[in-house]
Amino acid sequence: MVDESTLVVTIHRGPASEERLQTMPPPKVKEDRHHFIKTLRACHVRPLKSTRQDIPTAYHRMVGSHSFDGPWYTLSGPVVSELVKSARYYSKKQTFCHFTRRWVDFVALNHVKTGDTVVFSEVDKSEFEVKKV
Repeated sequence: MVDESTLVVTIHRGPASEERLQTMPPPKVKEDRHHFIKTLRACHVRPLKSTRQDIPTAYHRMVGSHSFDGPWYTLSGPVVSELVKSARYYSKKQTFCHFTRRWVDFVALNHVKTGDTVVFSEVDKSEFEVKKV
């Protein structure tokens, strides 16, 4: 029911806006392995020793954040493998896990850049296969 106190709005989208609404399908990953997907930002690939890659909270909660409290992981990339260190940080409200030391070397050697979407698939407890999608 429409009366003088009701606002009726009709939105018409042109063909250009229809194209922007389309999204890419999610990448296909083997379901039998734990994995996470990251789209890399500038802070993940800058050529500084302090550069690090954050591990999604849902992932480190699923596998246990204790597994990222200092051990080294082998990241098998599209070009070469690299050994990177993990770290776990605490705040009052949240736990953060990252790949830290030598992550910047992995990025450089595998030609990973800002905007790339990569899938980290667990191979075993200390190794991830990293693929660009």
